[in-house]
Amino acid sequence: MVNVYINKNETSIELAIVENSQIVEYYILKKDEDASIEGNIYVGKVRNIIQGMQSFFVDIGEKKNGFLFFNDIYEKFDGAYEKVNLDSDKISRLLKNGQNILVQIKKEPVDNKGAKLTTDISLVGRYFIFTPKSHFIAVSKKIEDETQKSKYVNIIKKYLPKEYGGIVRTNILEATEEEIQEEIHDLVEKWNEIRRKEESVSKYEKPQLIYKSENMLIRTVQDILNKDLERIFVNDEKIKSDVAKIISNIDNKYIEKLEYVDTNDLLKSYYLREEIKKDFENKVWLKCGGYLIINKTEALTAIDVNTGKYTGKDDLESTVFTVNKDAVKEIARQLRLRNIGGIIVVDFIDMNSEEHKQAIFEMLKQEVKNDRSKIDIKGYTRLNLMEITRKKKKA
Repeated sequence: MVNVYINKNETSIELAIVENSQIVEYYILKKDEDASIEGNIYVGKVRNIIQGMQSFFVDIGEKKNGFLFFNDIYEKFDGAYEKVNLDSDKISRLLKNGQNILVQIKKEPVDNKGAKLTTDISLVGRYFIFTPKSHFIAVSKKIEDETQKSKYVNIIKKYLPKEYGGIVRTNILEATEEEIQEEIHDLVEKWNEIRRKEESVSKYEKPQLIYKSENMLIRTVQDILNKDLERIFVNDEKIKSDVAKIISNIDNKYIEKLEYVDTNDLLKSYYLREEIKKDFENKVWLKCGGYLIINKTEALTAIDVNTGKYTGKDDLESTVFTVNKDAVKEIARQLRLRNIGGIIVVDFIDMNSEEHKQAIFEMLKQEVKNDRSKIDIKGYTRLNLMEITRKKKKA
């Protein structure tokens, strides 16, 4: 069962998700002025071409210009959008300095780097990610049943105009056909409104923000409204009202699960504060007595598995396998809890058995299925390190 805790204090709003009595996600939500701009859509202005990086700088009206790689440029040919596959000279003729261009933030600005941009727009719904410049419908890897895949692709095709595409999300398993139809209609209308705004601002000299992506609170509430939800606890009447509005736009039956708690520290009142503090330490203990060491660098996150206090009862191979199995469950939780993104490398304790190695790989793929972020278990490298990639959720 899932419980959600939304705690407002003097400086921020905290959001914690607890599954089966264990914290699996924790965020400190940003204030409006510091909020994430990932997913925002702008009418930007093309600036200079960077030949050596195969990209343009684009003025989007933020503190720093964004950059747009050539392979993220989609243009309309014969009524359909296609990725532009041109060399530098042809690209520079297609896009002129000062020209307006519709772009979306693909990746947040980092340090001295501006935001990474794309012209391949995507609008995220509860059941479907709408990509108006693509021509195909893909299905989340987490939906494995071929019958279900076909069923929902056919429903999407029934209501989505043929020139558009997108990705079926796992939440669609909870939806009725009527709900799917309604969401597709809303997403297409949202795209039409974006295009109308693009046309209306084209006459202005300055770049314009024309679509602001939904914040973490809205996205989380949308994602957790399902049969596993037990309760949403909040300690602020204004937030309760905001959450109630989000719920009422989706399904009013979940309103009864929303509960106000009169306390200054919701997480402390439910004994979660200390657990959060402990779970974010560099050293994380496993149930068996082993432990993880989690180190984050600029390039990647390294997770080292150790036997610790666990000495086992049989031979060394079974001892190692037991610790690695415990580690798999905790690693899957820690990736969500710390919202770790990018490249993750796990150094499991060396196993001699190929069967055990494959079992750990399959177990990890299974454990990350509840992760709401896009995650890919790549497998073992030549050095027997498990390689993972995960998309960090924007706060």
